[in-house]
Amino acid sequence: MGEQVHQSFRAARPIYMMGLLLMLACSACSRQPALELPPTHAVRGTVHYEDGQPVAGAAVQFQPQENRDVTINGTTAADGSFTLETFVIGDRTPGATAGRHRVTILESHPTEFRPPTILSEPVEVQTGENQFQFVIKRTDIKQPPLFD
Repeated sequence: MGEQVHQSFRAARPIYMMGLLLMLACSACSRQPALELPPTHAVRGTVHYEDGQPVAGAAVQFQPQENRDVTINGTTAADGSFTLETFVIGDRTPGATAGRHRVTILESHPTEFRPPTILSEPVEVQTGENQFQFVIKRTDIKQPPLFD
């Protein structure tokens, strides 16, 4: 009986090997190539209202016009200053990719809703150090009363 099992296994070995190779090939094909972090360049800046008051706690997002696989954002400090970081599927690095970017600034207020400010013209991130100053309009959109 043991000899029959051994012969059956020996006869089926090519089938097992083909199955194993097929599984390995499928697993290699199904993996998406890892996205590498692109080269970035230091980006710092400030966001102020027209009256000169700093905009604190605002999200500053740069949307690259060329490489849409990355997310580039930062948050303003109490003095309105920010630095940007670039994110690609779980990895992040300081700075932003070179090229043209659309800029969106989203203010954070616990009791009011303010629509995002989208700059009308894209900005250019250059190789090396970059410094931007953004001036936005103060929009006072009050939250409607909950009860009349």
